[in-house]
Amino acid sequence: MKWVSEQVPYCQCPGDPPDCCGTCKYCNQGYPGNPWRCDCSGFVSWAWGLPGGQVTSTLGQVSYQIEGKHLKKGDVMLNPAVDGHVMLFDGWANDAQTAFYAIQEPGCHAAGLPPHATRNVQTWPVWGQKDLFKPFRYLHIRDD
Repeated sequence: MKWVSEQVPYCQCPGDPPDCCGTCKYCNQGYPGNPWRCDCSGFVSWAWGLPGGQVTSTLGQVSYQIEGKHLKKGDVMLNPAVDGHVMLFDGWANDAQTAFYAIQEPGCHAAGLPPHATRNVQTWPVWGQKDLFKPFRYLHIRDD
């Protein structure tokens, strides 16, 4: 995944106040007036090929909730709160489906994670909280 190999730093770009831990070359790219940011929802917007940046509270408008047992690579784990978080699902990490590979922009101060795009093992349910994150699939997903 390009953002992981490039170690794209977390940055909300045009934010109030901007939360940045480095310079992100993807800031302000995408649809004019609604650019991507280099935060969690900006990363998913980029990965899904959306023309502009969504935020965690609006990603549900371009996706639909699915059952965890139906997760496929490219789906997301979404906490749609205004200050929520989203992670790209990259497959199960074990046969029991109690952990998965997440690709995410974790933030500048996420415990145990770097301040840039990363692929890591995440517990399922996320952070042990069954109702905090829900699996979602992009509305226009193509099975290739």
